[in-house]
Amino acid sequence: MASKIEIIRNAVLSADKIEADQLITYISNGRIMTTDFSLIYQAEAEVIVLEWMGAIHKIAWALGKYLRDHEPNQPEDALEYEVDIIDHPKCDVRFTLPYTERVVIDADDNTVETEACTKPIPDPAQWSILNASGTGD
Repeated sequence: MASKIEIIRNAVLSADKIEADQLITYISNGRIMTTDFSLIYQAEAEVIVLEWMGAIHKIAWALGKYLRDHEPNQPEDALEYEVDIIDHPKCDVRFTLPYTERVVIDADDNTVETEACTKPIPDPAQWSILNASGTGD
């Protein structure tokens, strides 16, 4: 299963004739929340397209779609960008977006298995608490 950073990378590569050697992706400002059965990574994904000569709105649209599909609890203005104009029409473009990924842990005394979950993490405000009968509140 692909991690969310791979999904982001593939979304940008398919946006508009972007070559892999033009694209730098990394995670910054990360924090990890631990629970008994999972890890939740919260960070910023940085996406840099080097020497871009197209319209940045094609990349922005691909990243916006990623946010809607995989980070739906983020605000509509969560996608940030900066442009360094090298020479007209060439520029370096950097996008910053929220990155949240949950990893499920299955551990016993001898092994630890992990699986990254690419589905959105539900908004805690929408969680329901199971009552004693297991039916929800």
